[in-house]
Amino acid sequence: MATHLTEEEQIESLKRWWSENGKFTVIVVLAAIAGYFGWQAWTKHQVQQKQEASSLYQSMLDSSTLAPGETLDEDKYNRAISLGKQLQEGFSGSYYSVAGALMMAKLDVEKGSLDSAITYLEWAKKNNDDAELDIVIDPRLARLYVAKEKFDEALALVAKAPKPAAVSSYAELRGDIYAAKGDSAKSSESYQLALSSLSDQQSNRRRFIEMKLSEQAVSSSSVAEAE
Repeated sequence: MATHLTEEEQIESLKRWWSENGKFTVIVVLAAIAGYFGWQAWTKHQVQQKQEASSLYQSMLDSSTLAPGETLDEDKYNRAISLGKQLQEGFSGSYYSVAGALMMAKLDVEKGSLDSAITYLEWAKKNNDDAELDIVIDPRLARLYVAKEKFDEALALVAKAPKPAAVSSYAELRGDIYAAKGDSAKSSESYQLALSSLSDQQSNRRRFIEMKLSEQAVSSSSVAEAE
């Protein structure tokens, strides 16, 4: 009899627990199920977005790829730019949108449209979060700033390398900028840093940096003699 009552008590206890907690349990289970399917849907959407962006970028590459001796005609240029802008508008912040902006800048440099190229590179810089791409964007944009005699903006871009492997190339570019600005002392200092920061894999650049450093030494001597 005691065992029977214990079973009844257990059943009543279960009923009371379900009455008090059953709705919450159902909500938790449903939320977990919804979260799982929501995650699945989000993941699928991300994959689709990446595939669409990749397809657009590939079409952009196809439009701008030229055979040896061929020049980019206006139709191909306009198509490539149109595809690049679609990447900017629909997939902002993605690798492909930034790569598309780099491609548009390259095409405009080849056309001599430096202001437009700068705009694309500034957009790429603002929307990029990949240090590897910064190593591509910063020097290209800095060189265009130098072409427009915006030396301070150029120096700010390459003031610090985003990765240790880029310390030498960034220092060399600072040397180029200071040379263009007419500051031989700082140019020489930057080239010396570029030389001291060269890795074994970058040793092929040593001769060219040494030539630049020698040119600045000659320039500094000429200035001293003139004074």
